[in-house]
Amino acid sequence: MKSATIRDLKHDFSKIEAWIHQGEKIQVTKRGVPLMEISPLKEGKREEKKSGKINFQEVQNRLWKGERFFSTEEIDRMLSMTDEEGL
Repeated sequence: MKSATIRDLKHDFSKIEAWIHQGEKIQVTKRGVPLMEISPLKEGKREEKKSGKINFQEVQNRLWKGERFFSTEEIDRMLSMTDEEGL
């Protein structure tokens, strides 16, 4: 197990992140006293990128929890409205 300080977390996180990607557990200390441990997720729990494409339906479901987005036609209609039509 590797060791890091709170200062390392603040100022040199890239080094710690590299250790985690290599599968290392890290003990974090503050003023020489162990405070916590950081460990990598198990392989089954890691969310790997499957492709470079974004699944917008998944993003919508996560962010909006079922609320819908406006369609392109609805947006065009709203943008074309004048103040007299309801804006």
